[in-house]
Formats: sequence, C-alpha cells, structure tokens
Amino acid sequence: KLIVSDPKALNYILLTASGRFPKLPQRRVNKYMMGPGISSAQDSDHKRHHDLLNPPLSAAETREHVPVFRANARKLCDIWRGILQESEEKTPVDVAIWMTRATLDALGQAGFDYEFGALDNLDNELSKAYHNLM
Repeated sequence: KLIVSDPKALNYILLTASGRFPKLPQRRVNKYMMGPGISSAQDSDHKRHHDLLNPPLSAAETREHVPVFRANARKLCDIWRGILQESEEKTPVDVAIWMTRATLDALGQAGFDYEFGALDNLDNELSKAYHNLM
C-alpha cells in the first residue's frame, strides 16, 4: 500500500493527471456492493464527481475546519503517547488504522456536525467498515 502525503504529488495524482491513474481493480468491488459512486468512478464520471465536490473542499472551506482537524490531530497524538507510555518495551503502532479513525472523526465533525467516536471506541463498527473499504 502506498500512502502519498506530498501536497504537490497529491495534486498531480488526484487532479492534474487523474486519468493516468486508474482505480485499482479492488475498487470495482465497491461499485457492486454500494453502486456507482466516487470510489469507483473513472474518466467523465470521476470528473463530474470532482466538479461537485471541489467547491466544498476548496481551500477557503477547508480553512474553516482547521480547528476540527487540529483537535483530532491532538487527540490522536495523546492516544499514541498513551499507548507508548503504557508499554514496557517498543510497541508498534498501526498508523494506518489510527489515521483512518481520526479521518472518520474529522469528516463527521466537519462535514456532518456528527461525532462518530472512532478514536474513542475501538469497537466502533463504522470505523472498522470504513478502514476495510479504504
């Protein structure tokens, strides 16, 4: 699994040259499970989804939610700090799972004014399902 974090690379992959990067075959399963949507869209469908989502995800709109993102990042750091302090020896931390949980909480708060509680509840079914989809 490749996780890209460089903003310029993400811009190129997701916007500039999105047609050069087809969705993985595994993503087609999403289309059959949940119907056609953003996770399975390609070409003109992908462009249509992008055009619909671009305004609410613009820099100005995103800037409004920085306090939510910051609060979730701090909470995540506190959780990781607690995990590491409680362990007697070196403890691996599955960053991908925790980032998925933090992302879900941030999306819930910023996008829907709803608290999913994915960081607080390790048995959270929604965060498990979301992680498995991603």
